[in-house]
Amino acid sequence: MKIKITILLIITAVFLVWVLWDVELQEAQDAILGSNPLWIAMMFLGYLLSHILRSLRLWILLDYSAPYSRVFSINTVGFLAINVMPMRLGEAVRPYLLMERESVPFGQGLAAIFMERLLDMIMLLGMLFGMGFLIDLPKEGLIIEGVSVVSAGQKAAAGIVVLGCVGIAGLVFIGEPIFQFLSRYVWLTSPIAMGRKFRTALIGLFSNPLRGLGLLLLSVVVWLLTISAVMMALWAFRDLPHGFDAAWSCWTITLAGMTALPTPGFFGVYELCCSSVLSLWSVSPSLSKTFALCLHLGQLVFISVLGSIFMLKEGISLHVFHRPKQGASDL
Repeated sequence: MKIKITILLIITAVFLVWVLWDVELQEAQDAILGSNPLWIAMMFLGYLLSHILRSLRLWILLDYSAPYSRVFSINTVGFLAINVMPMRLGEAVRPYLLMERESVPFGQGLAAIFMERLLDMIMLLGMLFGMGFLIDLPKEGLIIEGVSVVSAGQKAAAGIVVLGCVGIAGLVFIGEPIFQFLSRYVWLTSPIAMGRKFRTALIGLFSNPLRGLGLLLLSVVVWLLTISAVMMALWAFRDLPHGFDAAWSCWTITLAGMTALPTPGFFGVYELCCSSVLSLWSVSPSLSKTFALCLHLGQLVFISVLGSIFMLKEGISLHVFHRPKQGASDL
């Protein structure tokens, strides 16, 4: 474990040094010292409201099978794990804890997390297309390290949404015959049981179209709150664009980058994407990278503090997720 952590820290350091190499320290220091703490506090409030609604969305997706307070606690610990574990491996934490702490079948928890991420991808796709109406992009697009990120993000998000919808349709309509065919193999008993629970949960989610519409609208509010929090952060710094369009663009491109390349803690890719967007407003590289790092650290501090509080409340530590779960037949 210590070796893995050391490797991750080295990778993170390399990414950060690469991105922040040309930052002027005096300019960065002046920008940080001149920031407005009131708007920073408002940024944290926006993150908190967004997280409260995210937990509400997950609670609804779980069909109210656990108290909201428990879902909020587990969701908070899960988001901390996502931010500290590489390649989004922390995504497995929430269904694991829901099963262990609230007896929510793993398949049901996995279905809820799957639908949550699909809703987020739909929102990301909408925000990427919306950028074209908010700002005047260069004819060649927004190029980051030789990649037109808006176009690439649109294609990637659209691909994930399409594959997700096709996968759901296939599982719902032909999943049971496939499970029956595979049931002849005894060693597949546990995965088939989990797959059936996953399928049952998906069918339950789609049985109420009005609830689905409500979840989509709730997702819109979640992302508007997040973008508003980013805008509050922009307001805290002098010589930065303060419009909603700048906040929308910063968060959309940063999220697209984190989705495509989930580095440990998202360090490096977060700063690179966020600072590249600000170049459209002729912000100096030092100031834009300073802001990107501060915004990232602000989000990380928020979820780290909140997540640590609820980890203590739950009486757990992150290393527990590396231990095999006993009683897998209960999945």
